[in-house]
Amino acid sequence: MVDLSEARFRDFLDAREGDHIRAVRLYNWNAEACGTLLEVFHHVEVLLRNAIDHQFPATEPHRPISILRPGIWLTDPEIVKDQGREGVNDVIARVWNDGRTPTRGTW
Repeated sequence: MVDLSEARFRDFLDAREGDHIRAVRLYNWNAEACGTLLEVFHHVEVLLRNAIDHQFPATEPHRPISILRPGIWLTDPEIVKDQGREGVNDVIARVWNDGRTPTRGTW
């Protein structure tokens, strides 16, 4: 078992009316529930990222990629601020500078 502070474990003890064994079981259940939620969050993040990616027009891998060009929704200042768009382009430039070809999977 993980070494918990008394203050942190107190919530579990209080929830189980001071029964140490039941509090440990609740703590373990909580840890499992958190792990399950992280797995769900992972899948949601991948689905969301893919849905966003599908909104971009096709790009040719041998041409420099830039989202600061017309026709890409991320160039809309109502949606994304200049700093965010510039940040993406900075990442794309770093990929090129590292001698790699930026693909949708690298940014």
